Amino acid sequence: MIRAIQMAGIVGMGGAAFPAHVKFSLKPDQSVRILMLNGCECEPFLTCDHRVMLEQAEALLDGTMILAGFLHPERIAIAVEANKADAIRVLRQEVDRQGIPVEVIPLEVKYPQGAEKMMISAILGEEVPSGKLPIDVGAMVSNVGTAVAVSDYFRTGKPLMERVVTVSGTALARPTNVLVPIGTPMQEVVDFCGGITHPEPRILLGGPMMGMVQKNLDVPIMKGTSGILVLTDREVVDPVTYSCIRCSRCVDACPVFLNPARLGLLARKGLWLEMDEQHVMDCFECGSCSFICPSGIPLVQSFRVAKGLLREKRPGNKPPPDSFDDENHYFQFTVSSLRSQHAADHVGGGDHPGAGGAHGILGVREQWPVDDPGLCGGLPAGRMDLSACDPQDPIAW
Repeated sequence: MIRAIQMAGIVGMGGAAFPAHVKFSLKPDQSVRILMLNGCECEPFLTCDHRVMLEQAEALLDGTMILAGFLHPERIAIAVEANKADAIRVLRQEVDRQGIPVEVIPLEVKYPQGAEKMMISAILGEEVPSGKLPIDVGAMVSNVGTAVAVSDYFRTGKPLMERVVTVSGTALARPTNVLVPIGTPMQEVVDFCGGITHPEPRILLGGPMMGMVQKNLDVPIMKGTSGILVLTDREVVDPVTYSCIRCSRCVDACPVFLNPARLGLLARKGLWLEMDEQHVMDCFECGSCSFICPSGIPLVQSFRVAKGLLREKRPGNKPPPDSFDDENHYFQFTVSSLRSQHAADHVGGGDHPGAGGAHGILGVREQWPVDDPGLCGGLPAGRMDLSACDPQDPIAW
């Protein structure tokens, strides 16, 4: 069964696109107390999972029972936010019609209710321990779209070759949900929805809180593309960043009870190992801290960089040259505008619109081997100093 899911190319359809066969592979000492299907979809604008629950309820429940057939959970539940009353009604009617032991559980409407750990806390009243996975508390969480993909493959033999995508935003002529083949150019999808109506749109892949900035539409639809948002400059702005005033709003907003203000300070100092001790790896990058910060500090962006660097240090991963625990070299990052995305991508940061606007993380202090010794300040061959770089400069790695 696991091999079949792998060969079908099925991944998590909530946005992360984590290989489903890896998630569903249990160790001999693991068991599933509850199989949860995630239909919360708490990100603003996104409604693709909502439409899947309304229009493909039979396939959703069929895929759920297929998963239950080899995971052997003690309990099966589909979690749906309470504002999706029509989806709750349709799913319950289908459960009654099929006579299967599946609970449809309405959850409070709040962000980020759709995160795995938040669902487990809401349904089981338990917390996933720091550094652990949901399966460590006996929970297996999967997106509703993944269950539909499982049903499609086992009933018709069709691998994961298409998905439902929300195409929305104030700069789009006709917002809609579309069933799109994987690999379709995003420009064609947007054109199908009437095209862009604003001269300078801001494009996000995913939702406004956790989505990624996209400079243009000359890229394909991927398995993890849950939405394409086309917004105007009224919704997406580049906020001015001020010093932290220690108001603790980010601490109150963090759903996993971290201290984003302290983590942000450690990030500015380049103290990545200390961030690991403060449990930065427990952050699932919901963007709540960046959104609530009155100083406009892009906290979650620096956390993403720190987590990427810390993963490089995990056993089995080859560390980069001059890695950050070397006493003579360390990384320090500051926030730049969207123009720094090219540099940010190469240092593991990328763009992440936490507070309704997007920021790139640009390295400003570190020397690193490069292919072209003539770049960025004309340092000796094979070295570069990012502090000498203009955000527009190309960087060769």
